[in-house]
Order: sequence, then C-alpha cells, then structure tokens
Amino acid sequence: MATTIVHFNNARRYRRPVLVWCGGCQELQPVEPTGTDAFGPFYEIEVESEQFEFTFRDGVLGDPDMSALQRSFAPPPEANAPVEIWCQSGNPFVYQVCPRQPDRRHASEYLRTLRFKEGVYVPGSGGLSGLGATVLAEAGVLFGLYHPTAARVYVMGDFNDWNGPDGDPEKVVELRRYRGWFNTANTWLTVVDKAKAGDEYQFVVVGGVPSNGGTSTLEVTDPYARVLGETRSGLCAAVVDPTEYEWRDEGWQTPLPSDLIVYELSVYGLTAGLDDLPDRRKGRFSGVVELMKDGYFEDLGINLLALMPITEVPSQQGPESLGYNPILPMTVERDLGTPEGLRAMVDAAHGHGLAIILDKVFNHTSNRANLLWQTVLEHPDEEARNEGGLYFAGETPWGNRTALHKEDVQNLFIDACKMWLQEYHVDGFRFDATSTMYMDHGFVIRLARELQAFRPGVILVAENLPNESDLNLEGYNGIMQWSCLFHHKMKALLREGQYLDWHA
Repeated sequence: MATTIVHFNNARRYRRPVLVWCGGCQELQPVEPTGTDAFGPFYEIEVESEQFEFTFRDGVLGDPDMSALQRSFAPPPEANAPVEIWCQSGNPFVYQVCPRQPDRRHASEYLRTLRFKEGVYVPGSGGLSGLGATVLAEAGVLFGLYHPTAARVYVMGDFNDWNGPDGDPEKVVELRRYRGWFNTANTWLTVVDKAKAGDEYQFVVVGGVPSNGGTSTLEVTDPYARVLGETRSGLCAAVVDPTEYEWRDEGWQTPLPSDLIVYELSVYGLTAGLDDLPDRRKGRFSGVVELMKDGYFEDLGINLLALMPITEVPSQQGPESLGYNPILPMTVERDLGTPEGLRAMVDAAHGHGLAIILDKVFNHTSNRANLLWQTVLEHPDEEARNEGGLYFAGETPWGNRTALHKEDVQNLFIDACKMWLQEYHVDGFRFDATSTMYMDHGFVIRLARELQAFRPGVILVAENLPNESDLNLEGYNGIMQWSCLFHHKMKALLREGQYLDWHA
C-alpha cells in the first residue's frame, strides 16, 4: 500500500474542494482535504492498486460516475515514502513537481520593462510575447517559450555549461511563468545576462510533455529558433543578433505587383553545377550573389527572385530535398549559408534592382525530424494516441498537418513572416498549398491582413489550387494566386491539345 499526497490549486475556488477517487475495482471514494499549504488544499490517500483515477468536486454532488474521473496516476511500486503529486483546476495533467506559480504581471507588462536592439523583431502577433531568443540593447538575451501545460521550464546552453534542472544549482536557469495569450498563464520568460549571439541553447520542459519513463521531462528545440546549432546532435538552436549586419539598401522600394517579372529558383539548383563558381559558393547564397554581380539576372530582364524554401530540412538541401519538408518556420537552412549570408544576398539583390520573396511551407512539417511533435501536449491521452499535440491536426500527403485553425499556432507562423520581413528585408512570400484541404483559410486571410498592415506593399502569393473563391473576398485584394485555369489553358495551347489536370 502506497501513500499518495495529492495537491490541488483550487483555482476555481470551490467552497468545499473534495477529491473523488477510485483504485482498481474499489468504489468511488470522496476525500476531504487533509490540510492546506501555499499551493492549496492537499489530500492523503492510501492506494493499493497499481493505478488510481480521480477528480475534484465542489462538495459531493450526487453520485459521481467513472466518466467524471479526469486524471490518473500510477504510484512508483518501489516507493518507500509518501509520493506527492500536484494538479491544477481545468487541467487534466498530473505533475510530479510543484508547478511554478504565475507572476502577477502579464507578459507584455514585463516585456515593456526591457530594451531591445533596434532592428530586432520582438514577437508580437496576438500580443507582445517575447518568444524565442531575443538580444537586448545593453547585454544579455531574453528567452521565451509558449507552453500552456508545463509545470516548469528551464533553458540551458553554452552560457551555463548546459546545466538543466538536475544540474549545478548555481548554474540552473529557470524561466518565470506569465499570463500571455488568452490572458492565461502560458508564457515562460527569463533574461540570461551571460548569454550572447552565437550561444547554442535548448529549453527543458517538465510536465505537459510525453512521460519519458515517468519523468515527464523533455528537451525542446525553440520553435522560434532563427538558426539551428551544431551541438546536441544539431537539434539545438543558436542565438542570432540580426543587428550585426550593416544594411546598404536604404531607399529600396518593392515593385508593384503589376510590374513584377518573376524568376523562381532553387539556391542549390541554380548554383551547385556552375563550373566558374568557387566550390565554397556553390549551392549557397553567396553563389547567387556572384550571379547578380555577373549580370545574369539583369540579362534576363527580371525584377523579382522567388526563392524556393530556404528553411531547415532534415536531409541535405539540394541533392536530397528542395526544401518542402521543413522543420521549423524561422530557421535558415545551414546547407545554404548563414543568416548573415542570407542578409547579404537580399541586400545585394536590392542593390541590383531585384526584389526577393520566400516560399513558405506552413501546411505541414517533416515527419523525419519533427521538432514540434508532442512538445506541447494539450491532454495526457495524446501521447498514447500518438497525436502531435498543440501544433498538429491530421495529415497531408507530405507530412503532419499543422493546426493552423488554432490562434496560438497561427501566431507562431505570422511572427515568422514578420521576422523575415524585418530582420532579412525580404519583399514578401509565396505560400505553398493553401487549399482548404491542407490549410485553414481563416489563417490565410488573417496572415495577409496582418502582413499588409505590418509592411504595406508586401508581396503575397498563394498557391491556392484549385482556385477557391474565398481568398478573393473583394476580387483583387492584394493576394496574388497561382491560377489553375491559366496554367491549364496555356499548356493546352502549347500542346495544341488537352491538358490533363493533375488534381483530377
């Protein structure tokens, strides 16, 4: 028989908080609080079965049935001392550590006390959040993670010798919990004074993640990572200071949509096989810059380069992938160059009269190396059902479908676009596979409106195949589209016959 102490925060302010539990074939048993501590009421129960189910009630109202038992816990069989667990109102998770109490301030209030470098994008879609790794004006880095079901969050990296929650207590860095989106305690923030650009890091999340042998602890790559690092199997993130690059494109004006002559290219595909390029520039951003200097694009008469995806993929970019199996929405593909190299390419393009748009794949992620999978569980059962958690909902032909119908997931991808606009000076985006089969159109419309407000004149292209009318709310509304009808008619004319629609 094991003694289990159950702590409850009683955030719903039950007048008479009662724990109702059942172990094995036992009858449902109501238990009054044994006492109260700083977290809230706690209960002591003697468990004979391997697992028990339980819930909390405001008094014993009628006869609760098994469907009311919202939580379950299996005490360690070797436990010699009482086992403690913690629960929160409206949250089905059972924690084996005491959840951190939220700060009294809202995240936006705290963030307004900090000074950021001019030119750095501070995530603000859905409200100022400060997520990711953001360099500060004087020194240090702000680290932020969105996680609505975590009990504790830590950050470890080069700045603290990679000490996680079980490391040297003097070096452990724990994030504070703030109210964020939806005015709930879901935003974790801290400033690390010793951190700097180039430092590699990872978050460590306790609770709200897969059980992992009973620890419910997971090392998490930053969803807002600007670039991935080289340590931790190459799955950590690295701090980037976008202000280190000195831009020379003052006065640049993005061409009007009606004036665009577009050249779509793969950075690797265009440059990897060019014999007159040095090997160090083949397949990289710097190789495209050399073509600009040689007048290659000027001779073609184009004024916009549409880059195929340049965010990180798990396989080698170019020989094995065209970039349509992304890992994260903000990371620069290391096979193509560095964030500084990308900035230099955009800067050079503007100097040669060329606009730049990026192909963004938001409808799915790679299944081979899915860094967002189950990093935020919304319910404990998602682990057993092998569901992806917060960021995923279903599948596409290419990978797990992102849950773009959720506002908090939308915020991540909208923040990504704003970051590319502000920190890389790109002129716009082409969005891959925006059909409602793969992407929520409420998100596409919100995305367009926010980006047009953030950067008037931004170029937006939707691969809306087949052409669904709901993206043409007012006829031409600033979102250009790939047109099936035009494509099919042109191919039929060129072939002097019928073009077979691949969607048929």
